[in-house]
Amino acid sequence: MQIITLTEQYYLVWDQYVKKHTEASPYHLLAYKRTLESAYQLTCPYLLAIDNSKIVGVLPIAIFKTILGKQSYCSLPYCDVGGALTDSAEITKELLATAKIRMTDDNINEWQIRDSESLNTVCDAKVSPGTKVRMILNLPSTVDELWNNFKAKVRSQIRKAEKNNLTHEINQKHSLTDFYRVYCQNMKALGSPVHTLSWFKSIKQHYQNDIHIVVIKLDEQAIAASIMINSGQLCSVPWASSLREFNSSNANMLLYFKMLSLAVEKRSSHFDFGRSSFAENTYKFKKQWGAQPCTLQWHTHPQTTVTNPTTSHSELRTLLAKVWAFLPLTLTNYIGAKVRRYISL
Repeated sequence: MQIITLTEQYYLVWDQYVKKHTEASPYHLLAYKRTLESAYQLTCPYLLAIDNSKIVGVLPIAIFKTILGKQSYCSLPYCDVGGALTDSAEITKELLATAKIRMTDDNINEWQIRDSESLNTVCDAKVSPGTKVRMILNLPSTVDELWNNFKAKVRSQIRKAEKNNLTHEINQKHSLTDFYRVYCQNMKALGSPVHTLSWFKSIKQHYQNDIHIVVIKLDEQAIAASIMINSGQLCSVPWASSLREFNSSNANMLLYFKMLSLAVEKRSSHFDFGRSSFAENTYKFKKQWGAQPCTLQWHTHPQTTVTNPTTSHSELRTLLAKVWAFLPLTLTNYIGAKVRRYISL
């Protein structure tokens, strides 16, 4: 078996391997590598394991730089998961060992690997409040079955959204602009810097038919929107936002129902609602759809322990978020676009 750095001749088979792997995410596809390189100019020394001319494992790596210039390996930044996908634990071990050697050669001292438990692992009983989890829903084969699996309260909230004259659009010419407008307002309210519009344009360009932008409107105004990415068996929603002043319209419920329906139509077997803090509000929102928690396991080398990102924030971080929420939108968009690339979460 050989461990080599990814070259263009292996691009096609890399994505073929990823789309067939049961634990793959959209972030393992090379579209994410191309986005990291084009939007934020990150260097991405991806590794792959080859045995008898066949790919048996892949390991995406990005060289991430903080605002102070410190470099580290990250697998992968700006997402929840991006660790190795392999045919066996032994191959994973070989890929990690090779990457550690190359990390030393690159004069880099730290590497964060973002893994999670298996998509089919239910972990309610062993998770403490505040622990970060992915929320995964096993999808049925038809939209009718999806609807029938919802509890009566969920179905009632979706019907309420439809009665409120909300409409939806998917992959229209102006969908990305609508999404970005809602996203920026929502991130400001949360006190978080935004990705640049060029980041999302790059995502759209490189994922092509694997990306879907869903927009919910009221009287032609976008009030909720999301980006959903398909990686074969898994559909993920890395970005979803809604305007708080329209919460009573249940726009968010209609948004997620349309995404889930689309995922079923695309014949995906799982839907990833994204990262949540166990037992907190976003967790409960995703749980009502039938999603189950899957613990995130983030490893930092040279440390040998398994860590999990928690919801704990310093008092300074909390204060900054509150101040950020009161700044003008044009200012938060400008500053956020300048600093977001240096924040790996």
